[in-house]
Amino acid sequence: MSHKDYFISFGAGLVAALMTLGLSILSPITFLLAYFIPLPFFISALVYGFYGTVIASTSGSVLVAIFYGPSAAIGFLIMNACPALWHAKQNITNEDQKNIGKIISEISFAGIILFLISSIFFSEKIISFADTFNNHIINNFDHKIAIPTTILNLFPSLIISSWITILILNLIISKKIINNFKISSHVNSYEFVKTSLPRWIVYLFIIFLIFSVILKDIYGIWAQSMTLILSVPITLQGLAIIQFKLIKLTSGKFLTGLFYIIVLFIPFILAIITAIGVLDHFYNFRKLNLNNDILSRGDK
Repeated sequence: MSHKDYFISFGAGLVAALMTLGLSILSPITFLLAYFIPLPFFISALVYGFYGTVIASTSGSVLVAIFYGPSAAIGFLIMNACPALWHAKQNITNEDQKNIGKIISEISFAGIILFLISSIFFSEKIISFADTFNNHIINNFDHKIAIPTTILNLFPSLIISSWITILILNLIISKKIINNFKISSHVNSYEFVKTSLPRWIVYLFIIFLIFSVILKDIYGIWAQSMTLILSVPITLQGLAIIQFKLIKLTSGKFLTGLFYIIVLFIPFILAIITAIGVLDHFYNFRKLNLNNDILSRGDK
């Protein structure tokens, strides 16, 4: 790395920290920027590698620690920088960057570990926070709206699932930015439709799904929570498959955009997309499509 690379990596960490500090200013813009706090770290990981990400993580964490203390800095480091650090470490040995299935599966598995740690050691605080949040909602809406108990039980996993989703989106955006603006020549081209998960994550999802039906009480809630967390990468694979099919059609880009708008306004479709993500492990829809193309060309 050159001195310029060190300086840019240092600045990337400061940008992420400033986005975090901006949360103290309550405005729609600062909340919107909060979703992109991991972005500078992922860009550093892809362009400058592991050591560049270490510099970015250090500078960002120090700035957060100065204003909010060591505890906030540790949380900032774990939630925003560590996934990029792990990805940068993986890129040393993994040349194929077209498929992000492996890294998002590992991030999701880390989410399960985080859920288990929080549930075992901080269960009382989580329950207290969920109850306080529910009471706040009830009081603000004059007792007309309340969060169902089933949702409150899944509150920690919902937070972790949202965190994983934000990380994955930032990873995808960082790859798109680097590819489109040709920021780095050593980063291979990335295609979302090639996203394919390793087998173990699919089997783990199926196992937890079965346990969530069989088990009761706290263990059933844990199984449901871990199923919810693992549904994030499975759903992403389902989206990649559907997009792969749509872009093959006439007006593929328009149909793809229309599909995502429908998903945005009709969220229950995500359950079907998740099922497609699981079935792809057994039927490999993209390969099936490729074989059909080859057969059709042969007939001609």
